[in-house]
Amino acid sequence: MMTIAPTTITRPVLTGVRLVLRPMTVADATVEYVRWLNDPAVNRYSEYRFATHTLAGVRAYLERACGDECTHFFAIVTREGARHIGNAKLGPVDPHH
Repeated sequence: MMTIAPTTITRPVLTGVRLVLRPMTVADATVEYVRWLNDPAVNRYSEYRFATHTLAGVRAYLERACGDECTHFFAIVTREGARHIGNAKLGPVDPHH
């Protein structure tokens, strides 16, 4: 069985005319973010709809997700005002492939 040593991955920041895609951080765990996760209209098609979320739980999740080199988790923020308006997550990604 072959194993692959973990590497340090630098995740890019992508800046558009109106939006910025930047790596998520634990600081992104806010009351507003928890409200999104608990809003049935926002999460109608999401797997997150099956649980009730708390600020402590979101912080713990972000600590794990942001520390996982196989998960690429980004915040979508407005360029003007840097308001967090959504997320994009890709992973887990197998580094071998």
